[in-house]
Amino acid sequence: MSGIFLKQADFFETNGILFETGGFFLKQAEFFLKQAEFFMKQSDFSEESIVKK
Repeated sequence: MSGIFLKQADFFETNGILFETGGFFLKQAEFFLKQAEFFMKQSDFSEESIVKK
């Protein structure tokens, strides 16, 4: 799941550099990186709870 968000973050980061409308695209990239981190934490948590059972 987090892979999708990392790809989005890369996409927006690249666009931010290309278009130099940096602000918008970099904010989007930050947002997607935060989403990716969140989903990685979620999946770590899920894996741990599966292992514990």
